[in-house]
Amino acid sequence: MIESLPLRAKYLIYDALVQCVQSGSSVGFHNCDQGHIAYALGAESKVDAKMWGDSPDDNLMFQLMRELSMYFVKHEQDRPSNAPLVLTWEDFCRMALAGYEAKKKQLA
Repeated sequence: MIESLPLRAKYLIYDALVQCVQSGSSVGFHNCDQGHIAYALGAESKVDAKMWGDSPDDNLMFQLMRELSMYFVKHEQDRPSNAPLVLTWEDFCRMALAGYEAKKKQLA
């Protein structure tokens, strides 16, 4: 998906995706619900798309973040210095839940 993108585009897309998740926006999540059970269980390495509605195979945001993260692992010199990498579904789900909880606290 990302092979032909220039490095600046890779940075921009990855940073935007991370911001989206960390802000608790719910964009790109099942039913626009970043606190959905699929992510709570995914953070514990449990996956069942049929039962919980989302999975690493179905979530495009995860797939993009993982592909970009893998690029930055292979090209360490190109990696944004402070960007958390999303290498697994568990990483993605933990980041999703942290963003969701931060948003809940902000709104309380």
